[in-house]
Amino acid sequence: MSEPDGAGVRRRSRARAVAVATALTLLAPTAACSSGGDGGPPTINLYYPPEQNLQKVVDDCNAQAQGRYRIAYQVLPRQADEQRVQMVRRLAAQDSGMDVLGLDVTWTQEFASADWIREWTGEDRAEVERGTLEGPLATARYEDKLFAAPKNTNVQLLWYRADLVPQPPRTWDEMIEQARALKDQGKPYQVLTMGAQYEGLVVLYNTMVASAGGEIVSSDGEKAVLDAGAVRALEQLKRLATSGVVSASFSNATEDPVRLEFQSGNGAFQVNLGIRPEHFEDAELVDDDTRQRGMEFEAPVDIVESMGSDKYVYFTVEGERASAAELEELAADSGADFAGAGSSLVTRLSAESTVTEGENRRVWFNLEKIHLFDPTNGRNLTLHEGRSGGALGG
Repeated sequence: MSEPDGAGVRRRSRARAVAVATALTLLAPTAACSSGGDGGPPTINLYYPPEQNLQKVVDDCNAQAQGRYRIAYQVLPRQADEQRVQMVRRLAAQDSGMDVLGLDVTWTQEFASADWIREWTGEDRAEVERGTLEGPLATARYEDKLFAAPKNTNVQLLWYRADLVPQPPRTWDEMIEQARALKDQGKPYQVLTMGAQYEGLVVLYNTMVASAGGEIVSSDGEKAVLDAGAVRALEQLKRLATSGVVSASFSNATEDPVRLEFQSGNGAFQVNLGIRPEHFEDAELVDDDTRQRGMEFEAPVDIVESMGSDKYVYFTVEGERASAAELEELAADSGADFAGAGSSLVTRLSAESTVTEGENRRVWFNLEKIHLFDPTNGRNLTLHEGRSGGALGG
């Protein structure tokens, strides 16, 4: 089964767990599994945040186990702080039912130093390290030992309107000045990013610290520091927040609202984590201005896979509404497989989408990114309709 960002395994006698880490969430199995209670197969309790389709994954794993063990999905709260509190309380009380834990990467050292999670050694460690990026892998280590196995990672990126900004800014101050110039010209100008007091703001500040060459934690990880670069980053954050070029909702902004506001055309810049400009979106989530820059199709939903900030949705596209030939170019962009009469199309939609397997769903796609062709004569419908254009985000 796929593993969450962090996992912990704990021994029944010492409340110790083994962790699987990732840059977003960690998954860890415990050293010993909970007994079946009635003499049945052992139960493995998986503590993990709500994730669509994870229960189906668990059910599939249980079926494949053929009675050797049973995985029980224990759903944690949605908020990371609440997840940590629940697990810390249980682990501190030596709860014997904590087997596999979904952890945030920032908890690895805390759980390891408390002797709640076990070290990965031997072939298990080799398997975790094989082919894993060093950055995410570093979040799984404590005192040169591996305590977690990365599942996925993430980055923060700058997106910019190529039609407004021919060259991206090289510094924060340069971005502010470019935004002010656009504002004076009456053009979209805002710098959209996360200002709410949560993880996103911490990530934004960490980015500014790195830009300033600063440090907020000592190299040995033992203490907090506030060097000259960290102070410059605080000053830069204040300049950005008071520059007059951020959104009025900056102090409450989180990832998805920032992305949606940028997609609506209100901003010239977007600094965001884990979000990429998309060719596809759930039609119910697209505003009227954005809708005009694309088209929609309706198709039955085969599979929905939740990946945290995104949902991967598999559609079957067939019949007269959208034949395989009509969507040939779309397939090249999306990695779709167009074999036979039916066409399998994979799209990435926002996490807010309520799409479910088995239903028919309308999906919007970006005509500035995707071209459609008439299957009878090869005519490029996108270009002839005058709908093609440059990319919104850089």
